[in-house]
Amino acid sequence: MAEAGGAGRGGTGYSRSDTGHRPLVGKALAVLAAAAAAGFAAGAVIGEEKVNASAGLYSAAAFVLLFLAAMAGVWWWNRRRAARFGMSAGRYLRVGRLVQRGKAPDDPAEREAAVDIAVRMRRSAAFHHPRLMWWLMGGVALLMSLSAVLHFVDGVYPRGWGNLLLAGMFMVSPLRMERGRRRLAAAERALGITAPA
Repeated sequence: MAEAGGAGRGGTGYSRSDTGHRPLVGKALAVLAAAAAAGFAAGAVIGEEKVNASAGLYSAAAFVLLFLAAMAGVWWWNRRRAARFGMSAGRYLRVGRLVQRGKAPDDPAEREAAVDIAVRMRRSAAFHHPRLMWWLMGGVALLMSLSAVLHFVDGVYPRGWGNLLLAGMFMVSPLRMERGRRRLAAAERALGITAPA
């Protein structure tokens, strides 16, 4: 039997518990905290011989403001896209998260939005050639690792650890993109979309 919100409880849909705003708010707060921490680290450590707390606080505030501005822009853009399908921005974002997990909603109105989201995701993925991304990200990670080694040799440990962290992030990025491609292909199959060869 279908849920009150229109989505069924089948294997490809989502249950009533997925329709709350708490997961979205939790993720937004987690990213906000990460932005503040990254901003503090960038201001307090990068370019400094020792930790500069005041520079870190200014940098953290700038990172948080940039994140909030970006989040407001994304929310406004999603509200416009959602209005095309007669749904709220929150519901549209839930459909987007479902597609990102490689699933398709059961509600026909939501499936129409899911097809639009999947097509746009496929267009975006077409700009990222997997082999080129591996070479680019691997090259940057190698440079960051070499820089970290030089910082360790000079005794500048905060910068060295920061560069190692960045190197790891650059190496993880292609793996996440590959997983995203597999999930997008699964969502396209569930939606009945023929992916381009």
